[in-house]
Amino acid sequence: MADDEFREKLTAQMEEGNKVYTDTIYDLAHSQIKEERDRHSDSETIQRNVQICDLHRQDRKKWSKKKLAGKFDVDASYVRRILHEEAHWRKLASRLKPT
Repeated sequence: MADDEFREKLTAQMEEGNKVYTDTIYDLAHSQIKEERDRHSDSETIQRNVQICDLHRQDRKKWSKKKLAGKFDVDASYVRRILHEEAHWRKLASRLKPT
């Protein structure tokens, strides 16, 4: 086998190996990102967030965002986000299996 022929075969094999390696790394990274993005809230978090919404609806003055944050040991900005996404949390709660 001539040097040029050997070099061409070696280059082709290296390019193929590099492509397989790159594709594998991409697939692993993509699946990791997808898993992080598609994570689901646990049932305790869903129930707590619905309870926050319920208390705030019952009496907005008594259960201000700051008081709710203190009661549930979370940030007031987190409570604001929960209240803003109330429909989302209620939808998740309706899908929970009764215990």
